[in-house]
Amino acid sequence: MNSKDVPFAHLSQLTAKIWFPLALRDVSFRTIILGFYYATTNIEHKPELKYSIPQITDFMKQRRAASEMYGT
Repeated sequence: MNSKDVPFAHLSQLTAKIWFPLALRDVSFRTIILGFYYATTNIEHKPELKYSIPQITDFMKQRRAASEMYGT
């Protein structure tokens, strides 16, 4: 579109008429896309531990014993 021949007042009137439908369309599509994303994504956070809890406590006991033995 060549806007050099269109007066500024006319461009501002067209902008005032069209901004709300475009903004509404944008917000609607973003809402739909985000809704589908959240509906199809498993956002439950359940990390799997590399070691079990008893193994971790044993490692901690070993480190405490080693630090007491070497005095650090």
